Amino acid sequence: MRSSFLVFLAVVLTFPACDDLSIIREGGGTVVPILTSDAKIETPADLELGTDGILRLRVNGTGEYGCSFNTAGSNGPYEATSASFSKNIVNSTIMAHANVLNAAHHFGISSVRLRIRRVGTPAGEMYVEIRKADSNLPTDQVMKISDGLLISNSGLGGNGSVVTFDLPEKLHVPKGADIAIVLRPSSGASVDGSNNFRWVVVDGAGCTAFSTSLSSDDGGNTWNEVAPLSPSFFHLVADVHSNSGSASWIIEGAHESIWVMSAFTMAEDPRRLQSGDILYDIGAGEDPSVPTYTHTALTLAQVRALPDLQGRYLYVRAHLSVDAPGFDQAELGDGQIKFR
Repeated sequence: MRSSFLVFLAVVLTFPACDDLSIIREGGGTVVPILTSDAKIETPADLELGTDGILRLRVNGTGEYGCSFNTAGSNGPYEATSASFSKNIVNSTIMAHANVLNAAHHFGISSVRLRIRRVGTPAGEMYVEIRKADSNLPTDQVMKISDGLLISNSGLGGNGSVVTFDLPEKLHVPKGADIAIVLRPSSGASVDGSNNFRWVVVDGAGCTAFSTSLSSDDGGNTWNEVAPLSPSFFHLVADVHSNSGSASWIIEGAHESIWVMSAFTMAEDPRRLQSGDILYDIGAGEDPSVPTYTHTALTLAQVRALPDLQGRYLYVRAHLSVDAPGFDQAELGDGQIKFR
């Protein structure tokens, strides 16, 4: 037997054909794939099907997350200048500075913005690494390195300027991950006590949601605190998504099919982003044009706990959502349902 799917697409999309899919016979029943490519995307402006076959909330621009520079408030600039190796100054090619944070959201990061001050006439490049962190310290596991920027930028005097370090490709950081933003000079940079650059640090208790600023004078082998609860100014530039979107399927079985709900599966969060919410509306009936959902707003576990449903067609609707401001992402891969 082959499956038949009735699909009503809101927009014209190019999907792989499903006519050649074989049905897996199992225990006297038939297992029907619930292909994401057969989804009726009810709100195309909010939900999309990726080339990887995953349904996800659509990207609607970018937002910034981090510790903002504010000279008039508690987040004024701070610089430690009591020693030649002042903790926020890069005056040697083995100096590095870092800020560690726990990702409050999933982030699809395209760039990192830091506030940098230049002193004298340093030369060469500086760049940012995003590393994994452990026990509130950077590890040596580099997740992504930014493109290099010239230290000699003429706009970095005074209290400095916000500088954007672009990543060569987007980095997806799962919600709850510990990461470190590390600022380093290139190995060929020309920096010393009189010619250097500085990652401007928060004054006092500003930006207490983030960890302490850290420094290393041995290339990152060991790290030291600058001041408790005083991170360096940083922003992650990351994707912002639609807050919600829905997709539905009308799946054809046979006359008076019995749908085995304990066999219902959907690949939620296939990339393990650890973010977003998915709820389902479920029903069964004989009419392919007007779905009737008798069970609504259910989790996947609740759907699987439903009694078997009867009807030629199974109606499935999935609601994907994330909380504002939308850095998180909700994703749904393929699934299957069994009928007899």
